[in-house]
Amino acid sequence: MVARRSRTAWILVVLCAAVIAWGSLTPGGGGFIQLPDVLIHGGAYLTLAWLLRRAMAQGAPAGSVLLPAALAWGYGFLMEGLQAFLPYRSAEVKDLVVNAVGVVVAMVLPIHRRSRSGKS
Repeated sequence: MVARRSRTAWILVVLCAAVIAWGSLTPGGGGFIQLPDVLIHGGAYLTLAWLLRRAMAQGAPAGSVLLPAALAWGYGFLMEGLQAFLPYRSAEVKDLVVNAVGVVVAMVLPIHRRSRSGKS
């Protein structure tokens, strides 16, 4: 059962990363989501970081957030870097900052929720 849950978690990570890549690297950024850019970036990287944290939770010490956070933000850095080479996209530092905010929120919220419920 644990192996199936772990496999599902990693499949969700890959799907999320694929959606982010598609939205980041295609002309027009996918176009099906009509939200402010800040919400799209923040939400996308919050989701990726949260999924990574869940997928990596098996066998990890409690509170291990550094590696999933670094991987999620690093993926955002990669996407922005690739955009710099595409004539129809532009790489922006603002997007990297918003990606980082999404990652931090994903890492902090579960800790806050756990502390309010009385668990460590």
